[in-house]
Amino acid sequence: MTVYFSLVVRNRSTGTLWGTTVGLLQDAVAHLQLGVYGIALAVVGYLAAWVGRWFVVEHPLLRMVLVLALALLEHILVAFIRSSLLAQPETFAGWRWPLGSVATALLAWPVFLLLDRRLRSTP
Repeated sequence: MTVYFSLVVRNRSTGTLWGTTVGLLQDAVAHLQLGVYGIALAVVGYLAAWVGRWFVVEHPLLRMVLVLALALLEHILVAFIRSSLLAQPETFAGWRWPLGSVATALLAWPVFLLLDRRLRSTP
């Protein structure tokens, strides 16, 4: 959701705020330290809005590649924040992150299509 709305809005500030809000909600629901996903998704939202501003990302395959890269970046940022800022031992799971990122990208495709239809049908 962060990537889609940041791409649609194409405003880096709004993308960053959207990512921060979604990340803080994710932290609160998962009972994690408040701010871990907030920081990671703020960076993801900023980068998605930046890419959406400079490039046309209407093609579904391009969107999937972007979601894949940003989901992998989110995993890396969360691991970095936990290990360096919170001094928590973080295991870098070999195939879990890439497979999770691929699953996220595959799930994003139909969600993006539905949201595109919804936005285009709205007057």
